[in-house]
Amino acid sequence: MKMVSIITRTKDRPLMLERAFKSVVNQRFKEYQWVIVNDGGNIGEVDDIANRAESKGIEVIRIHHDCCRGMEASSNDGIKASDGKYVVIHDDDDTWHPEFLERTVGYMESLPSHSSIKGVVTKVNKIHETIIGGRILTYRKSDYDPELDNVTLIKMARLDNIPPPISFLYRRDVLDDIGLYREDLQVLGDWEFNLRFLGKYDLGVITEKLANYHIRAGILEGAYGNTIVSQRDLHSSTLASLKNEFLRRDLETGRIGIGYIVNMAGEFQELHNGSFYVNRIYKNIYRLTLGPAIMVYRSAKFAVKIALEYLRTS
Repeated sequence: MKMVSIITRTKDRPLMLERAFKSVVNQRFKEYQWVIVNDGGNIGEVDDIANRAESKGIEVIRIHHDCCRGMEASSNDGIKASDGKYVVIHDDDDTWHPEFLERTVGYMESLPSHSSIKGVVTKVNKIHETIIGGRILTYRKSDYDPELDNVTLIKMARLDNIPPPISFLYRRDVLDDIGLYREDLQVLGDWEFNLRFLGKYDLGVITEKLANYHIRAGILEGAYGNTIVSQRDLHSSTLASLKNEFLRRDLETGRIGIGYIVNMAGEFQELHNGSFYVNRIYKNIYRLTLGPAIMVYRSAKFAVKIALEYLRTS
């Protein structure tokens, strides 16, 4: 049995899968198995990369879906087909620093057996890119969450820059308690899973950027888009549906639970965002109107002072 099961979900994105292959192969920590779940895409393209990985001594498990079953079903099939002590989702369009597995596994293995921490995340680079002429081009890099030093249930509830799957390694045995990913969700399945995770366990944080989340904001359709960009409306409607589902569950049981937390956290976040934008508008008004006016007044006052001083001494 390998220490880590790496689950890669892919469909008709050979450029991305090639890059993911390099990310996996270049890991300094080698005690892993790579599970490639081809969700109804071209079989030959996936097998070609799987064969190359095997030629480098990597244990590869291939799963080919006859048709597209979705991201969460692909995650679950990959998990069921593997047996690593730890699980991590490495989507085909994201990448790791070569030390990612070494550092995250080392962190988890250093914990006492009774620890409430059952998973770990690292800081993340946000890579802004596009595809031109069959090539992936990076045009900007930023911090995904520069202030990440802890992950709490309340932060997760308000969708406050939640760590992407590429940065999250967790113990397989937690699945016995919280279950697998929800296959009925087309999007936000990782968020819903994370809420269940934090409902029982804690997450450790490595404050170094060892994972890369790649986003292509300019690609709004086709295989190479990001769902958070190309399916924004679906994200919004799914979020509303989940909030209602969670709150109804609380009402049915007559207790405060994740439904209350998620909905209240969302409302507070909207209030915070509203005050943020009001402050920004005020600052812009000040900068464009009051600011220059005050500067003119001060300059005129200074000029009068100089003139009076000149008249007094002349």
